[in-house]
Amino acid sequence: ETVDYDAVWPASSLWLTAGDTQYRVKHAQSISITPVVFGIRQGLAEELGFVGTEVSVSDLLSAIQAGELEFCMTSATQSNSGCSAYIGFLYALLGNPDVITSENLQTPGLAEQITQLLSGVDRSSGSSDWLKDMFLEGDYDAMVNYESLIISANQELEEQGREPLYVVYPYDGLSISDSPLGYVDHGEKGQEEAFLKVQEYLMSDDVQDQIQKTGRRTGYE
Repeated sequence: ETVDYDAVWPASSLWLTAGDTQYRVKHAQSISITPVVFGIRQGLAEELGFVGTEVSVSDLLSAIQAGELEFCMTSATQSNSGCSAYIGFLYALLGNPDVITSENLQTPGLAEQITQLLSGVDRSSGSSDWLKDMFLEGDYDAMVNYESLIISANQELEEQGREPLYVVYPYDGLSISDSPLGYVDHGEKGQEEAFLKVQEYLMSDDVQDQIQKTGRRTGYE
């Protein structure tokens, strides 16, 4: 199979692990990271008792089951943020195993729990950016999205004089988008050297500072 690109830059290492079955990608390195989080309208987050305390996926599920929480989320089949959130939900509901196996997925009650959790999805989108725009144009209580896009949404909400979103990091189901940049090895030395220069530039202090200013993180602290 021919790969017509010299580099890949997916949202998550998950896609390299799942997709690079022939181990063609070299020098993969995270350029920035951002967790997938719940952004909940400040007043609602306070009503739910989520402010200033640790929140689990079960806490979120309880609020959804009680009809107290609905949220927007990207499609798990079309967007990394939606897929990452979905996998995070599964890990939490399964008690955070080392890996999720097909046997795990047959756990009694799991399908019902994940169905109930996703019943809280009010609107969906095929893109994380589109989801943010849709949220800002509508009248919604919460969305699951990248922390960096929640920060961006809050900046716009503040400019509009609207209520900000409180960020909830589900401690047992938090997913991270680590944005790895990797080289697709075609055996061309010159191309590999050029790739490493680009990667080095992106990892330079100046560029990393600029990345941080967009709301993304450049470390796991």
